[in-house]
Amino acid sequence: MPIIVGSRGHAPLHQDVLRRDEACLETLLAQGAHPDVRDMDGFTALMHASCTGQTSMVERLLDADASMERHAYRTGDTALILACRNGIFRNEDRQLSERGSAFQSLLARGAEPHRTNWAFHGPRSFLTGPKVKLFDRLVSAKGKPRELVPLEHSPQEQAERAILEGVWAWH
Repeated sequence: MPIIVGSRGHAPLHQDVLRRDEACLETLLAQGAHPDVRDMDGFTALMHASCTGQTSMVERLLDADASMERHAYRTGDTALILACRNGIFRNEDRQLSERGSAFQSLLARGAEPHRTNWAFHGPRSFLTGPKVKLFDRLVSAKGKPRELVPLEHSPQEQAERAILEGVWAWH
């Protein structure tokens, strides 16, 4: 299936998520659209759905094996970070509950709660009040955090590699 990109760099999958068109999203995924196609900023459809709090679309994209650990090019934000930063109260009832939010779906499906963006902000740093308590409860229910593997080609990793290889000279 060819990828047709709009003027903002959005593939049809992104456009369906941004339009909140679940029927079209389902059709594209059924026809074999890749769930991890990125737009010009490195956002995937899962990132857009997380950012706008569309829990049902987050669930459908995760069912289609969308990657939760992809990061935006400029900021390094993952779907979980975007859900905590922007999408937590964008669901229909705007209530904090034990179910029904994008960040809860992502955590339940195994998103890494300790991954940070390029500014070293993790998902928890964007939450306040009862949202922090809920996040901590969900993370602690998962058990001991696994060892983090650095994102390949992140600015931090490139800088560390350059220092270790002696590329940077200190004057």
